[in-house]
Order: sequence, then C-alpha cells, then structure tokens
Amino acid sequence: MRVSADTCKNQIKTHQDIAQNHPLESRRKIAQVAVAAWKIEAAMAVKREAGHQSPLDKIDAQIALEFTAEDDAEKVSDLKA
Repeated sequence: MRVSADTCKNQIKTHQDIAQNHPLESRRKIAQVAVAAWKIEAAMAVKREAGHQSPLDKIDAQIALEFTAEDDAEKVSDLKA
C-alpha cells in the first residue's frame, strides 16, 4: 500500500513527539527509527505524487501491458475458432 505524503508527515510528527517525550528510553529509540523510516517514505511519496515513476513502476506497467496483449490475442483466437 502506498501512503500519501501528508500521512507520512503526520506520522513523522507523531513519532518525533514520542522520541522526545516518552518516559521509556526503548520507546524513544524505536520512535527515532520510525521517524527516519517515515522521512524516507515521505520523500518517495512526494516524488510519486509529482508524477515521477520509479523503475519498478515502469516494469509493472510493462508486465501489465504484456498481460493485456496476451488476453487480447486469446480473444482473437477464440473468435477465429
């Protein structure tokens, strides 16, 4: 599932608050790692929302196009039979 940049930013704020204010050190450390992960996801979401396609998105699109072409070819052969 792909999340929006706004969702990522909200998660960053939430985890930053935990990282700064939670009484348990272990929770603060986990929250710091979560902040880093959400920042990475936010950067990817911003690119995705701006229309940038990753190489995997392009490969997925090519695979989907191949499946569509195969389905169309099967339909044509079924009509000929």
